[in-house]
Amino acid sequence: MEKFYELMSATNIATYTQEDPTIATPLLGEAFFPSVKVDGLELTYIKDTKGLPVALKPSQFDTNAPIRDRMGVQATSHDMPFFREGMIIGEKERQDLFKALSRTPEAYRVILNRIYDDATTLVSGANAQTERMRMQLLSTGKIAITANGEALDYDFNLPKEHVVKLEAKDVWTNEDADILGFIETAKETVSDTVGAELTTMLMTKKTFNLLRTNKQIKALLNPLAVQSAVVTAPMVQQAIEGATGMKIVTYDKRFRDEEGNTQKFFPDFVVTFLPDGTLGNTNYGTTPEEFDLQSSSDHRANVQVVNTGVAITTYKQEHPVNSKTIVSQIVMPSFEQADNVFIATVGEETP
Repeated sequence: MEKFYELMSATNIATYTQEDPTIATPLLGEAFFPSVKVDGLELTYIKDTKGLPVALKPSQFDTNAPIRDRMGVQATSHDMPFFREGMIIGEKERQDLFKALSRTPEAYRVILNRIYDDATTLVSGANAQTERMRMQLLSTGKIAITANGEALDYDFNLPKEHVVKLEAKDVWTNEDADILGFIETAKETVSDTVGAELTTMLMTKKTFNLLRTNKQIKALLNPLAVQSAVVTAPMVQQAIEGATGMKIVTYDKRFRDEEGNTQKFFPDFVVTFLPDGTLGNTNYGTTPEEFDLQSSSDHRANVQVVNTGVAITTYKQEHPVNSKTIVSQIVMPSFEQADNVFIATVGEETP
């Protein structure tokens, strides 16, 4: 019995999940919002709203310097959401493991890995929820999650002129759309309002393929054969970067929501224009399991923290004889560079 609980310790499960290639592969949002650990449940950060420089006032000699009001400091606070879910390793799974051990090492490893995969599923779910929030921020400027009757809604208050929806002839599904002109408009809007330089466009492959069918882009690649020109993805990326200075990043990774529906982290027909560098942080708080159980003398609970703030807890249950695996996190991205981002809905799904 004790050997079974040792096998199913949070430490062993954490090691297994960290070696799983599906979890070890970084998600795109981690590059824009690196992970940090914070105290408490309330997330407070200072938005970067410095904007354009304000010229120094002229002065006379032998006079006191006028005091300038501090500009561009805006504190934003949100209560970070708490996520927790568990799975039970029951008496049957334990018996299966012991039977496999008496047969062959290969059968034993198969059963053990199947049990460990339950925990991997929970850790993957924690990572997916975090990436979902990061990509919602980048595609809408807001976070909206509803599950089990709990609605989580956060508005990060992007400048209204930095969030647009194209209509009529301007949508990118129109082959005659002035895409290059719109890219320049987005860059100029952010540069004129806050002085930031946009360098990267984030979109899905489906949105990117609209560039490949656009007549303006085809003409940029081959002015003499617009209709018949063969347009490859590398050609489009190189042409766009050469004409506008904007790099293109495509992202199509998917997850299953709480209802089991497959979704893309980043939606089709949305293009987000980004500056260089990080945009904020992925902030992890301290879960009750980490705070109360990690250093507890209760021999039934074992806690291991992975990915900065995802707590894996295994707990012995004596009757019935089960082992519970619980994964929890308190997490929310901050968006210090929110004012330096431009989000455009460039089309919509046709019926």
